[in-house]
Amino acid sequence: MSTLLRTALAALLTLAPLTAAEAQQTHIVQLFSLSFSPDDLTIQEGDTVRWSWVNGFHDVKSGQNWIPDGIFNSGSPATAPNTFQVTFDAAFLQANPMPGNVYEYMCQLHTPVMNGTIRVQSPVFQGGVLPYGTALSAPGSLALLNGAPKLGQSFTVGARNTAISNSAPALTFLLVSSDHWDWWPVGQVLPGFGLNGFSDGEQLISLSPPNPLAVLGPVTWGGGTSPAAPFPLTVPNVPSLVGVGIYLQAALVETAGGKIGLSNALQVVFGQ
Repeated sequence: MSTLLRTALAALLTLAPLTAAEAQQTHIVQLFSLSFSPDDLTIQEGDTVRWSWVNGFHDVKSGQNWIPDGIFNSGSPATAPNTFQVTFDAAFLQANPMPGNVYEYMCQLHTPVMNGTIRVQSPVFQGGVLPYGTALSAPGSLALLNGAPKLGQSFTVGARNTAISNSAPALTFLLVSSDHWDWWPVGQVLPGFGLNGFSDGEQLISLSPPNPLAVLGPVTWGGGTSPAAPFPLTVPNVPSLVGVGIYLQAALVETAGGKIGLSNALQVVFGQ
């Protein structure tokens, strides 16, 4: 299944626990006569560093061993008051890769005594599970039971009928898709495919080729208040899967009569 998961969408970052707005900060580095303060600064991806001239005649140029590399440059030397800033966001890091995201810089006028370092830490993407759908799909009928969708780890989702307290036993199947139905976060209404008798249900995931990527099951669910039928899933330990998402929806087939009901859906995004 790992090969199939590689084909899933890679733009499902809405579940990241740290949003861009929360992550962005501005850090001030002051320029004195012969020093930057602080001269060794650790920031988070998305943060801005603003250099502020306090006194002296300076420039700010990125580079190593006193040789500018052109990644950032404040321009001609200036005196206070003056400022220069750089935002170390994902686009900047991708366009200007450095080992370990470490960016050294200098005042070229005051070599070799005036230099500094910016260390950029990329956030650890934790991943997440987001239920979606409307009342037609019986909220809670598919839910995360335990674990987390992280690389090399397992998590378990469970399916049950939450629409009727005395619902009948069923065989449960889990459909895995790389995309949602077109009208996210609602689905296509399917008459007779609800979990409450012959009510309407919803198709919440894409079934257009190459979907479904997989159909897992059947797993027996005992009906009524029985524990949810479990589906354990393992995320391959493949770094390129971080941020990749899949969509899950369960189908419950009553063992007496063959009635099919569809659960709510889960958007699952892999973390590390």
